[in-house]
Amino acid sequence: MISTLFSIIFVYVFILLGYLAKRIFKDDMNTKTLTLMSVYFLQPFVTVWGFSTARLHEEHFFVPLIYLAIILALLLPTILIGRLIFSDIKKRAIFSIAGFVGNTGNIGIPLGIALFGEQSVIFTTLINIANVFVVYGLGVYIYSRGSFGIRQSLFNIVKIPIIPASLIAILMNINNIRFTPEIEEFFKMGAYAGIVLQLFLLGTFLQGIRIREL
Repeated sequence: MISTLFSIIFVYVFILLGYLAKRIFKDDMNTKTLTLMSVYFLQPFVTVWGFSTARLHEEHFFVPLIYLAIILALLLPTILIGRLIFSDIKKRAIFSIAGFVGNTGNIGIPLGIALFGEQSVIFTTLINIANVFVVYGLGVYIYSRGSFGIRQSLFNIVKIPIIPASLIAILMNINNIRFTPEIEEFFKMGAYAGIVLQLFLLGTFLQGIRIREL
């Protein structure tokens, strides 16, 4: 019990470090640069490594389906509320996305590891991928429609590398294509770097939140 508690605390230490870094260095701590590094370079490592930790079976796919059902149940109310609260299309889009997506990558994967060990990674990765397809598919489309046309919005979805990386990783898992130990360790290093960066980023974002402004 004590070891589990410490494992959870250590996860939040990385969030605290991000919070302190942004508070101390302010604009010198560029969250946009860190986000680009995470989304375009390290998140594909998290996905590919996650799918290499265990062989997928039919029962695994019920996990993302349940998650998607919850997302769909939240989608319509958030869109309707967004239309009532905001007249600005971009603000409405941001509100709609925030209302039905979960923090499955930033917190879900590291907390799963802290609580249940690396055997949980295949489940948290599946939930995260379901979330990724919603956020980077429907979410990016909704947000882009606040600024771009349909064609550019669809192109913004294709540009994000975690989606093709996820499809390749799932196909490799289903066809039982295994990495050599050296390559698996390489992806594991990248995955843990991505997980830590996501926690750090979450801390930097939390530092910018002002309750009174909200």
